[in-house]
Amino acid sequence: NIGSEGCKWLSKALQINNSLTRIGLYGNNIGSDGYNLLSEVLKTNSSLTSLNLRENGVGNEGYHQLIEALQVN
Repeated sequence: NIGSEGCKWLSKALQINNSLTRIGLYGNNIGSDGYNLLSEVLKTNSSLTSLNLRENGVGNEGYHQLIEALQVN
């Protein structure tokens, strides 16, 4: 369970990542703060092709942020 704090560190790593293609964050309680962080980094990260975010306690707003970020990428 990395929570939003762990998601902050993961997002920083993803800013410089150019080889990681899959991440499984199932059930890590990243919440809306974590979704915000991931949404920002997904706008520029082009190597990640699979991201499992099931069971992370976020509503439609978090999903919409991710969708918008992926449309930019």
